[in-house]
Amino acid sequence: MSNYAKIKTFDIANGKGIRTSIFFSGCEFYCKECFNSELWDFNYGYPFTKDVYEKKIYPTITNHIAGLSILGGEPLHSYNLEAVSQLCTWFKADFPHKNIWLWTGYTIEALIEKTKTNEYINNILNKVNTIIDGKFDVSQKDLSLPFRGSKNQRVISNIHD
Repeated sequence: MSNYAKIKTFDIANGKGIRTSIFFSGCEFYCKECFNSELWDFNYGYPFTKDVYEKKIYPTITNHIAGLSILGGEPLHSYNLEAVSQLCTWFKADFPHKNIWLWTGYTIEALIEKTKTNEYINNILNKVNTIIDGKFDVSQKDLSLPFRGSKNQRVISNIHD
């Protein structure tokens, strides 16, 4: 079962507009100077369940909330894939006109390749509107970039259009 570390409501830092953000636990990239290194541990935080979605995320999605942001740790690590896929499915069923942003250390090219053999990644990519891809690289650190920390990371919108 996947764990999440925190849920932020009324978040303006992680995507366009006011958002609800969830941070999944667990990452094996271990990026130097990672801003969320406490989330590397897959056991950190609390179990993510449908009850968490229904009680801590769903009620926060009011008219002024633009959408959901999914971060980590690494939300697309194999340990988190089923939970993130379920979250995306529940969210889009309940809020089809809201958007989902997702941050991952994987590149979009690697993820697209994985869609051939992984139903969870395929489902996630079909529901997410914007992905910020690539591992944080301290040698390319640039905090002036919107929504990312290093120049190698990309903001990719409308990935399934």
